[in-house]
Amino acid sequence: QVQISLLVDFVAAGMVSALSKLAVYPMETKVILMAVGEHAANDLSRLWHGARLKCVENFLFNGLLWVFKESIRPPPPDPSQPEKRPPATFLGAFCVSCFVVLLLHPLSNVVVAMVASIKNPDKLPLSEMQAAVAIMEEHG
Repeated sequence: QVQISLLVDFVAAGMVSALSKLAVYPMETKVILMAVGEHAANDLSRLWHGARLKCVENFLFNGLLWVFKESIRPPPPDPSQPEKRPPATFLGAFCVSCFVVLLLHPLSNVVVAMVASIKNPDKLPLSEMQAAVAIMEEHG
């Protein structure tokens, strides 16, 4: 029996997540802009603003989550049957999820700042670097 590499798990989980985020991103952004009552909801370039970084965030989150959850799973009771490997415990999966959220929190903050910057149609939205610098200046 050949075991699937953790790198394959990482790329597969990340790729599926990033592609699905890319498919729904403009709709999510439009709903956010409509909810705050902004006219920028009709600007196509603003609907896609931040999509690249959000896809990277989703890729990393789900890829890392899958790899770490797979790495904490106990070995199978019978080594000749690796498909019978038990799942991770709830506590283990919860701890891994919290760890990955904390690990990617700085990236998530940049994404949030970029999305927040699109609500004003009179200003250019923040780039990734501008959002990161703004966060560092405001919160250190």
